Amino acid sequence: MMLLETLPVLLLLLIASADAFRIQPKAANDARAALSLPGASLSHPPRPSRRTLHVAHSLPTLSKQEAAVTSQGEPAVLENTLTTRDLDPDAYLQFLRDANLNVAHFRREAPGELVASLREHSHGEGFPNIRGLHLRRNAVGRVVDEELREGGMDAAARRDLVNDIQANVDFTVLGASRYMSSSSSFSADQPQCCSVDTDQVVLNFYRTDHTMCPRWHCDQVFLRLLLTYQGPGTQWALTSHTRTPTAAAPRFSVAQWLGSSKTTQTAAAMQPSVDAPQQSDPFDVLVLKGDWFRDVGSGSGGEGEKVRFANAALHRSPEFPVADGEGDGEGLGYRVLLAVDVLLKHEG
Repeated sequence: MMLLETLPVLLLLLIASADAFRIQPKAANDARAALSLPGASLSHPPRPSRRTLHVAHSLPTLSKQEAAVTSQGEPAVLENTLTTRDLDPDAYLQFLRDANLNVAHFRREAPGELVASLREHSHGEGFPNIRGLHLRRNAVGRVVDEELREGGMDAAARRDLVNDIQANVDFTVLGASRYMSSSSSFSADQPQCCSVDTDQVVLNFYRTDHTMCPRWHCDQVFLRLLLTYQGPGTQWALTSHTRTPTAAAPRFSVAQWLGSSKTTQTAAAMQPSVDAPQQSDPFDVLVLKGDWFRDVGSGSGGEGEKVRFANAALHRSPEFPVADGEGDGEGLGYRVLLAVDVLLKHEG
């Protein structure tokens, strides 16, 4: 009786075993195919090439010189301009050593919280108005922080902005000092007459509602850091896009550009023609070589024998629209600008 009851179960087990043996050949074929053995037929999706991956991750093209920057952030040179991502000390040294370059453009992302805080506080009357202040380099952050605190900016926003300003000043000055101390242009028979003053800088940090320097000009400085925190950035000229009215066009300091009407008329008559000027974005860092940038000393050790740098950066302040009443986009109606001059000290 027990045998009769278990017989159906045994029959079911036998049928299942037979089915299992029947599917083994198909499984073997699938395994062979997966191992790419002879007789297999596989259709793999195409593997993206390295070029395809590079294009897929390329940076948005914002201007001519930015198009040359690779997705890996490597520095790119376009005529007189070196462009790279963030503050790259090696790219900065490359820029300083190359006499054909006069603009270093460090592209940076604008942090959203700091942008919002600046919009909230920069339009008030209490925003800093620091112009032409000689001070110690390591005191720049403290001085700016005190001015921002008096203007009512909260501590967190002040900290982020102050740290950014101090970091950019240190990067520019100490990098220039590294260049001067390692320059191969100086030798024992031609001593270095000056060095970068790592202690003192000239600080400008202010809001402006008009175009400060509308004419193309070169600065009578060694190096100048320009950083637009809000509003349109500084414009500069590429070498091939610049044509001067005469072969010996005079150069003017900023004070002369904004001076007497006679000087202004003379400057206007000598204005170069610049096609397709380049322009920085907010939070980008620009370092410009000025008239007093040079990579050799006069050998005299005195200040009286300054050698004018023939390839100083030609630039100007941008025009920008008046406020649109909304306080957003390009219609702010003002700029927030940081400008710092790197100084030289002459050896006695």
